[in-house]
Amino acid sequence: MWIAYALLLATVISVAVFAADRDAPFAVLSVEPAFAKPGDVVMLRARVYRDSSRECSAVFSRYVFDASGARHDDPSSPASASAAMIEGMEKRSPGRLTLALTVPDKAAPGPATLVSSLEYRCNKIHRLWPIEVTTEMPFTVLP
Repeated sequence: MWIAYALLLATVISVAVFAADRDAPFAVLSVEPAFAKPGDVVMLRARVYRDSSRECSAVFSRYVFDASGARHDDPSSPASASAAMIEGMEKRSPGRLTLALTVPDKAAPGPATLVSSLEYRCNKIHRLWPIEVTTEMPFTVLP
């Protein structure tokens, strides 16, 4: 009977350790100024933190909020990135992220923000309770 209790205790400890793993594996540190007209492509360049050692995958959605406060959904959302893809991005551009985004046709001129809502899965518990991260990358919509 003690073996069953030991296995149960080991399982509970393992689940607790996985559940306690809540540190975000990604953050936007800074964004270079970027400008584009509606319908054009804006190149967003940022310094980022990626913890590719944890082998996290992500599901994400992106939205543009324009100067009027209107939300424009990214037609490619939701999308996903495997742990291998994230690791490859970090190897190709360590600490850097470059996104090509088509500025929505109806975006109001002025300050805008690309908001990304990310759900990271770094272990089996995160399938039920992912690590949620929201990032913002400002840019300017030209008239």
